[in-house]
Amino acid sequence: MTSGKQLVYTFTTIADTTDFTTFEFSPTDVPITTAPAINDRGQVAFWGLDSSLEAGIFVGDGNSLKTIADTSGEFSFLGVGPAINDRGTVAFLAGLDSGDAGYFTGNGKTTTLIADSSGRFNFQRIPTLDNLFGEPVINDRGQVAFRADLDRGGKGIFLNINNRIRTIADSRSGLTTFGITPDINSRGTVVFSAGTAPVPGSIEVEGQTIPIAELFQNAGIFTQRGNNLRTIADTSDGFALFSSSPAINDRGTVAFIAVRPSGEAEVLAGRGGRLTSIANSAGDFRSFAGVDINDEGTVAYLADFDAGGSGLFVGGQEVISTGDSLLGSAVTDLNFLNKGFDDDSVAFWAELADGRSGIFRADLALQIEVLATGLDGTRKLSFDADGALYVAEAGRGGTGASIPSPSVPGAVLSYGATGAITRIQDGVVERVVTGLPSLALPDGSDAAGVNDIDFDSDGNAYAIVGFASNPANRDSIIQVPDFSHLIGIDRFDGGNSWTRLSDFGAYEQDNNPDGQDVITNLYDLLIEDNTAYVIDAGANTLLSQRAFGGEPTLETVFPSRSATDPFTGGSVVQQSVPTAITVGPDGAFYVSELTGYPPQVGAAQIYRLNEQGQPEVYAGGFTNVVDLAFGSPELVV
Repeated sequence: MTSGKQLVYTFTTIADTTDFTTFEFSPTDVPITTAPAINDRGQVAFWGLDSSLEAGIFVGDGNSLKTIADTSGEFSFLGVGPAINDRGTVAFLAGLDSGDAGYFTGNGKTTTLIADSSGRFNFQRIPTLDNLFGEPVINDRGQVAFRADLDRGGKGIFLNINNRIRTIADSRSGLTTFGITPDINSRGTVVFSAGTAPVPGSIEVEGQTIPIAELFQNAGIFTQRGNNLRTIADTSDGFALFSSSPAINDRGTVAFIAVRPSGEAEVLAGRGGRLTSIANSAGDFRSFAGVDINDEGTVAYLADFDAGGSGLFVGGQEVISTGDSLLGSAVTDLNFLNKGFDDDSVAFWAELADGRSGIFRADLALQIEVLATGLDGTRKLSFDADGALYVAEAGRGGTGASIPSPSVPGAVLSYGATGAITRIQDGVVERVVTGLPSLALPDGSDAAGVNDIDFDSDGNAYAIVGFASNPANRDSIIQVPDFSHLIGIDRFDGGNSWTRLSDFGAYEQDNNPDGQDVITNLYDLLIEDNTAYVIDAGANTLLSQRAFGGEPTLETVFPSRSATDPFTGGSVVQQSVPTAITVGPDGAFYVSELTGYPPQVGAAQIYRLNEQGQPEVYAGGFTNVVDLAFGSPELVV
């Protein structure tokens, strides 16, 4: 099913030349335009020259502006491409009045040195094309990645973690040149482009002669986390050059620009295997100037048209192009790079026909759209690296063996192989796995079956199958062993091929960690670092499975509490019934709960697991929470 709806954006002015002199720095009498960055809160960081002719790094959201740093104090110049994380901390390049230069972070109150030329780094002490384009990036944990020259010669990519500098890659890795701007995700994975030798020659970009080696590398696109260096793309994929500013999302998917030996440019996305082509220059596009990717796998890019002019695109649909109207005047030029896209918002610079220029944010207007119909017992959702949406369907049961319903007195849940996994991609809805086990009431409601699906860093798919009963009933009555299991999906071909990996029901049967009724219902799945974290709503536990084999490990038990039975007035034990798990911007696990009998308004809580792995109440006052996510710095439940 295809919706055919067009994306509609609203535009917010963050700053323009009504209050600023310019957003273009001209160290060589040729302007270099600021590349704004955006975070989940819609805050935009940018370089600008204010009305007093002081250069500064600013943050705005359309309502207010805050100065992060400017040249009225210790700084002699500031880089035009700052970065901002979801906490509002900005990373930027700056030169000091003392003569040194380096990378800094700031929040408008304090400024912190990340690295400068007083140590092993040889930052250039005057603003040039090289160090103005070489800009830092920062993730939500405050980790800062950057490119730098070394005193001993050569360049490298480096990472500051808690004020300690770690080498990501340098000449000792066999790579000798590195792209001007890396990127880093919330997990600390750094992506960068690199070469084995400088690409010769120069290129004209809007009147500037820029060394090709500053814009493209000839070896490939790489990621590194810990000691694991992964090749995302290299010349074996049929490319000759790779853009110097790739982007990475929190799922580890990388977006980048590459050029084939024929000269054809292409925007691509991948995780170290099959590459997905997003756009290429075979049609109306001549080239591409910037790319970014959000956590859903949607790619934004700036494209130059064969007919002249340029356009900013998200997911293949146009956001704004030269010739469009903005602030009552036609757009004549645009700029966007690898820090300007977050969630559904895009930050960009634009020049207008009436002489004004500014920093703008485009926000996707809210739309509710039916993506699929006819699903059976819809449960959790998950995106793969290609941006396809997968839906877990618990099914509608059947006419097979029956067990008592845990929620409807006197009713039974009957078995049928009616569970499924459906994929939604490019408007096409397809059941890619069928025949999964399901239990449901006679009318198909209250189903227990496949409840969630997730993917590991290599793109392999896993799912959990619930049960909502004593696991002994699975073995003696239903006699379908797939229930209460973590399974690996073998193929997405519409068939019923999967592999049982771990029996979480048996763990509850043998251990019963919460000391309450022996009952299991696997309800939420999160895969992090080759470990499956499974919420068992029936057992009130969080369990983990390392490398998806062997025995589960108990991570924690969610506490029950005393409540008043509304019918008897007596005291009863109210179980937690955890329902979902996610990773917060601080790297901790957050878990929601439904709460068991008796139903109470405002009784559900959100837990944060502390450093010892124990649940602490993070927020309360909720009723029957079924899912949670950090879609912005604030928690959404």
